[in-house]
Amino acid sequence: MSGYGPFRDQLSRLWQRYWWALAFLASLGFYWRTLGTWFRADDFAWLGLRLSLHQPSDLWTVLFAPMAQGTVRFLSERAFFLTLESLFGLEALPFRVVIVGVQCISCVLLALVTRKLTGSKLAGVLAAVFWTVSVGLAAAMGWMSSANQIFCAAAMLGAFWLFLDRRMLACWVVFLLGFGTLETMVVFPALAIGWALIFDRTRLRPAAALLVPSVLFLVLHFAVIPKTALDPAYQLHLDPRSVSETLRTYLVWAFPLSAVAAVALIWLRNRPALFGALWFLVLLAPVLPLRDHTLHYYLAIPLMALGFLAALLCVCLPRPVMALLAAGLVAGSWIPARRAFYWQKEKARAVQQLVRGVEAARAQHPDRVILLAGISNELFWDGVFDNPFRLVGIKEVYLAPGADKQIDAHPEWGGIAAWLLGPAQVKELFEQERVVVYQPSGESLRNITAAFRVQAERLGDALAAFVDVADPKFSQQVGSGWYAPENGMRWMGARATVQVNAQNAPAGLIELQGYAPQALGTIELAVTAGGVLAGTQRLTGADQQFVLTYPLPAVAKGQAATEISITASRTFTPAQDQRQLSVVFGKVGVR
Repeated sequence: MSGYGPFRDQLSRLWQRYWWALAFLASLGFYWRTLGTWFRADDFAWLGLRLSLHQPSDLWTVLFAPMAQGTVRFLSERAFFLTLESLFGLEALPFRVVIVGVQCISCVLLALVTRKLTGSKLAGVLAAVFWTVSVGLAAAMGWMSSANQIFCAAAMLGAFWLFLDRRMLACWVVFLLGFGTLETMVVFPALAIGWALIFDRTRLRPAAALLVPSVLFLVLHFAVIPKTALDPAYQLHLDPRSVSETLRTYLVWAFPLSAVAAVALIWLRNRPALFGALWFLVLLAPVLPLRDHTLHYYLAIPLMALGFLAALLCVCLPRPVMALLAAGLVAGSWIPARRAFYWQKEKARAVQQLVRGVEAARAQHPDRVILLAGISNELFWDGVFDNPFRLVGIKEVYLAPGADKQIDAHPEWGGIAAWLLGPAQVKELFEQERVVVYQPSGESLRNITAAFRVQAERLGDALAAFVDVADPKFSQQVGSGWYAPENGMRWMGARATVQVNAQNAPAGLIELQGYAPQALGTIELAVTAGGVLAGTQRLTGADQQFVLTYPLPAVAKGQAATEISITASRTFTPAQDQRQLSVVFGKVGVR
């Protein structure tokens, strides 16, 4: 037996020096499987940021202009996607490597924070392990667009560890950078103040000083930054009943970790346990008012606190009992967590097959319009709506007639009208032999053009709801006031018209997509539909792309052919050009 002594001593020295590495390895061991997960849904909107860069000054807009419910996550979304997409295109592995790497670092930080709070290295490792296998974190790790949760968790833990270590300058730097990851960072001062009140009231002043940027951020976010029309799901419900229902939902989703954490709070009744409960509630608070928008990945950050509480309980138990409890907790969390990120992986795989299939179709038919049939509701919103095809240089992809019948309209997201050609356009494309139709089939897309041709012959002559004014396919819907197409866009003069089909416009909106040149300055665009004024809007700030919406007048709703008229308040004449120009347009339509 004496021969095992040096070996035990060596293990003990390794543990004392590198105990935190177990937290890193636990996270890496669980999440290396996500390295093969591709993009889907909102990912393509962020991946397309590079396409908005036309000149150096555009970088400021791309990084800091409010987007997606008025958010400005310039690090976790803008810089992350813009940089890696510019370097690697649609190769997902580098994105995944960064996300997994950041999460592994976060697990080390949680272990270090836990050790500072409890004095136990074992508690630090267990907290990281319990957090790693939680369903909320797994859901966030499975989807690239929810990586903002991962980056924010790293900033939150990094700032807190530095605060506990009394390195306030570094704490402030990480804290301020955290605002570029996720709005949840605004609650960090509450976490620091809570710790000071429970553990060390001499630290209240530096903790309270952190409130200043949080208050400024809230003022900017709610009072200064302009908001687009919000999805109803993002409406805040602050009444006690709604908040308690949302809290109950998240506690159920976090089971069994939430149950063990509750036992720790009730049984231990000490300062670390009290702080753990406060930690959880503070981190969950920003999403509790979102009663109608509960998501598993919203638990990614708060569950670090429940992992801490569970670890706190484990290290207070006899070793055999601790081992059984820890093993049971990991086993109980493992299955739903793996299911969460594999579900995301399968959804992303279907999108990858669709995009690569469209690439192959374009290579085989370089001059034809591609229509997609048999697209499920889920696949449309995951892999079509945010237009991944533009990222590989593919244009003229639409849904086949009838494909929209199995897709939810979701007017609050922008609807599906822009993806539908009118029956008249489709019939003409078939007559000119300029169209192919594909549908998903197993691992690839199958060409069903011949079978679809019979259906196309029975299509009516209805117009499209959206008009790409520079596209010859829509020439019969483009009215007066337009100059010849140039570079995929089209100038209008003082007034221009289009005709659209307003029979199916669930959002009841007119939408204009275009560009206002610098030479034009500030102008107003007045829009009428069916001869009735829909409204006027001012374009301030020259040299900008825009998307404007106007309410669709009641007289135009349900009409198969509605004339939309756009009038600019002023025009300009370029040098060496006699044309009277105002605004450049891409698409005009209803949704």
